[in-house]
Parts: sequence; C-alpha cells; structure tokens
Amino acid sequence: MTFRRAARLAGILFATILAFAVAFPLAYALGVGEERGGNVSVPEVPAGRYRVLVADWGYHTAIILEQPRGWSMGPIGEERAPFLEYAWGELAHGRYLWTRNCNWWTVKRLAPAALAGRDAGVVFAGQVAGRLHGFQAPRIEAPST
Repeated sequence: MTFRRAARLAGILFATILAFAVAFPLAYALGVGEERGGNVSVPEVPAGRYRVLVADWGYHTAIILEQPRGWSMGPIGEERAPFLEYAWGELAHGRYLWTRNCNWWTVKRLAPAALAGRDAGVVFAGQVAGRLHGFQAPRIEAPST
C-alpha cells in the first residue's frame, strides 16, 4: 500500500467517524422528543422570595432551589431539606446525549423564567455561566486564623 493510498483511506475513515459523531446526535436530538415523567402535583407556592442557585461541579451543572417552609419535596430521609437540587440525573428529565446533557438542561429550564439565555450549543459546564441572567458568583472568604 502506498503512502498516498494509506493517507486517502485514513482521511475517509476520519471523515466517516466525524460525520457519525456530528450527524447521529443531531439526527437523534431532532428525531426523538424530550421525554418527561408525569406531572407532579405541587401546592400553591407561598408568597415570598426564594433563592435559586446554579451549582457547577466542574463537569456537571444543576439547579438548586430554596424549598418553601412546610414543603416536603426533599430526598428520602431529608424531605424537609432547605434546598432542593434538580439535575439531569432525575429520571423524569429524558434521555442523556451529549447534545442534551445536564448543562444544556440547566439553561433550558432557567430560560422560561428569564434566568438564562439560549440553550443552543451548550455542552460543557463552562458554557453555562455565560448564559445565566441575574446570578452572582459566590464570595469566597479565607478562613480566619
């Protein structure tokens, strides 16, 4: 096999892999709807202000909401936890694919409340912060000695 033929075959193989890596997830995302679990009955939210946080774990983002007093929507054993984490790992949020991952989901869920911009193209955790509206980075204070 000549170098020219080997280079051509390598180019064809690379183009095929690249086409599959891009085309398949996009076709899947367009062809398969976002599955969701059934509706959950939630009581009327008491009037007041509630904190909404976004956690960035370096590779994964999640929405953290302050739970209204008297509610019991936390995890088993911690139903009355002051904060609730909502993340892609919840079975009700659909199929996981790199074009529809936890970071995309975080922006997608905050956008209707005007807390985030467009979700298009969000794949990595580092892309989420730039899409958020009205959030502030936490102030980190050095421990006193």
